[in-house]
Order: sequence, then C-alpha cells, then structure tokens
Amino acid sequence: MALLIQLDDALMSPLTVAFPVLIVASAFWARADQVLQTTLLSMAGYLLLVLGYRYFHPGDDRPWRHFHYLVGLAAIGSMLTYEVNRTRALERICSAHDGARLGSTSGKLP
Repeated sequence: MALLIQLDDALMSPLTVAFPVLIVASAFWARADQVLQTTLLSMAGYLLLVLGYRYFHPGDDRPWRHFHYLVGLAAIGSMLTYEVNRTRALERICSAHDGARLGSTSGKLP
C-alpha cells in the first residue's frame, strides 16, 4: 500500500486513511499482538512515505502534520490493543462462569 501511495505521489491525499483502516481491521481477530504489529508496520510505512516526500518536495512548510498523524496512528493502535485485551478477558470470565454454572447442575440446563 505504501508503494502504491509513493508511486502515485499521493502522500497529501485521502489515500493515507488506509493506514488507520488496516489497524482497525486487524482488531477483528481479537489478538493484541496482531494489532501492535499492524500499528508498527503502518507507522513505518507512513514514515517511509514522509521521508520520500521530503526528499522529492523539499519546500514543505508544515512538517508537524506528519508527526500528528503518526501520533494518531499510535493512539488508535493503543486504544484497540486495550479493547482487544478487555474483550479477551471478558471472554475468559464468561466462559469460566458458564462452565461453572453447567457443572453445578449435573448436566441439566437451567
């Protein structure tokens, strides 16, 4: 994806919204390590795009917007990692509670 944005010279276009979309999509599998990996890869890809853009367009007058975008990617990744961990903990609690309830009724459903 970063290569397509670089080839199109579209760093300053709406195409960069694909990075947060990838991070959010990685949370669907409910694995915190996958969300972290996708976040770091998205940040690295965007950083490489910024470096390439700065090389080919040296007159950029607002470099802070790229920093803010990277902070936003990190915030999305950390929030989703937190939610994935909460979801998995809730799943463990609910499955333990259901198992204890089924075990105490000697196989009879309530």
